[in-house]
Parts: sequence; structure tokens; C-alpha cells
Amino acid sequence: MVEVFVDDLSSICYQSLALFRQYNVPHVVRNIVHDPEARRDFYMLKLQFVPSFVLAGRIYEGFNPNLMGQLLKMHYDIEIPRRSEEHTSELQSLTNLVCR
Repeated sequence: MVEVFVDDLSSICYQSLALFRQYNVPHVVRNIVHDPEARRDFYMLKLQFVPSFVLAGRIYEGFNPNLMGQLLKMHYDIEIPRRSEEHTSELQSLTNLVCR
């Protein structure tokens, strides 16, 4: 199960959740605006960006659809088509993906 930390304003959060729903990725949404426990966990994990993901015990901040596709294939055998380089670079200019 992928934990996804989101807020109410980020369009990148909406894009990542839409992708997860479209490909039936097992996930739980943790809204840091409405859920005090999610907000507490967000700060305890020292997260700084939304969306942030906890996947297979690792933390990923930001959203890169191609990298997320590779991770989901590796851990859940879910095949997500790669995005075009132009589309990916546009998304990456909006957010960075940090893994720890």
C-alpha cells in the first residue's frame, strides 16, 4: 500500500491521485490539511513537499510519473505507460522528486 501525502491546493497531487486511480494502484490518501494525524506524520517524517509518497519503506517527495511507474512496476507489477519526454520535463519543472 502506497501512502500519499497531499493537500487541497496542489494540482500535482490531483494528477498523481488520478494516475493511481486509473491504474488501480493500492494507496491511502493522507490529507495534511484535514487530517491532524496525517499532518503530524508529515512533520515527523520531515517531509517538505506534496505530494509525498511512502512506498516499500522509502520516502519520495514530489511526483515524477516515469519514476513512479518504474517503482510501481517493481513493487506491484502495475504497468503504467511512460510519459513523453516533453510532458515529463514540464511536470519536473513544477516539482522535484527527492528520495530518502
